[in-house]
Amino acid sequence: RLRGVMLEMLLEAGAEIRLYTFAVAPVMDGDKIKGVIIESKSGRQALMGKVIIDASGDGDIAARAGAE
Repeated sequence: RLRGVMLEMLLEAGAEIRLYTFAVAPVMDGDKIKGVIIESKSGRQALMGKVIIDASGDGDIAARAGAE
């Protein structure tokens, strides 16, 4: 139930939801993260954005970008 409510809230906010997708590497411009390389059954893609939020749980993308 909670998962459904949270997914609905994200969709209402205009978020694009990618399930079963792995964030594998940051796209860097100097010391700033400009995007994320993702992999899924659709293949490998780069998603670019003004703000990148690492919600991986372990900070995987932040760590790969050089964060402590």
